[in-house]
Amino acid sequence: MTNKYTVHLWGAGGAPSLISPESMALFWWLNMHNDEFQQGQIEIVFSNNTDMSLNDQLPVMHITDALLTSTKQKCGFVDVVTYLESIIGIEVHGKGQGLLNSALLQYTADTLRVLSHYQLYLNRKNYSDFTRKVFSTMLYWPMWYNTPLQNRSKARHECQDIVDSISDEDEGERDNEEDEDGTMGESLGAGLAQSKPFKLQQRRQQMNKEQLQELKNNTRYFHKLDKFLTEWFAMRKNLAGDDVDAIMVLFLAHLNVQLELPEGDKVKDILETKFADEWEWLQPHLGAMKRLPNVVRVRPAVFREQGNMVMSLYNVL
Repeated sequence: MTNKYTVHLWGAGGAPSLISPESMALFWWLNMHNDEFQQGQIEIVFSNNTDMSLNDQLPVMHITDALLTSTKQKCGFVDVVTYLESIIGIEVHGKGQGLLNSALLQYTADTLRVLSHYQLYLNRKNYSDFTRKVFSTMLYWPMWYNTPLQNRSKARHECQDIVDSISDEDEGERDNEEDEDGTMGESLGAGLAQSKPFKLQQRRQQMNKEQLQELKNNTRYFHKLDKFLTEWFAMRKNLAGDDVDAIMVLFLAHLNVQLELPEGDKVKDILETKFADEWEWLQPHLGAMKRLPNVVRVRPAVFREQGNMVMSLYNVL
């Protein structure tokens, strides 16, 4: 008798979302290795519900024993894959080699998490044109509004070595502020009308300051990306070569997310100009991952797994 594994991911329409590189990586990895598990032993649920996880993050895997008497969790791509690899017997020859691969997997996860979160939440164009909008397709109100704001706040702490300061004000809040100023100007008459040019000048100065700060932050991001890619390609070449293992899958998922975002062309420019040989080597692997057939069972989230208001209140209480 065997355990059953239920994997909760970010996604919609039967596919993982760009909002979560680790969900995408785990989706790919599971489909690569589905034949190594018993039929129906693994199922994927695009619940988009962080309440399903002990650390309030997806992906998470629930492990239910054969008697359905207890459930354990593995949280995050690294822990889930490390556990499943031990189940199906994926091993790296040599103890030292195994430790080096584990270290590179963790380094890849930790560093790319910061870089991808910067691009998703702190790059203004990516955030306003993609990130904030995509949550409305996956979450119930008010979670689809609050979640990107909360994640953006967390990203500021994660990315402290990239950002100096980024305004907490999102685009919607700035638009609302402008609407309110217009209404007040009409209702309070000439007194406030005279001050409106001054307010507009202040706002322009603030926006110019924010744009300059974001330019500096983006420069730091690309410096960190360049440094990481240089180190990663060197370490990868020495450890695993062309094998598409968990390290490679996670790397490709993060790379895919950063390339697909509205500002992804700038990331592609770095790859084409500074890492041309490596980019040529990566493209077939990335294409193969994106074309993987979905062979793992995907089922809809049941009511208690959904991130609706009722279950959110239940989990809080």
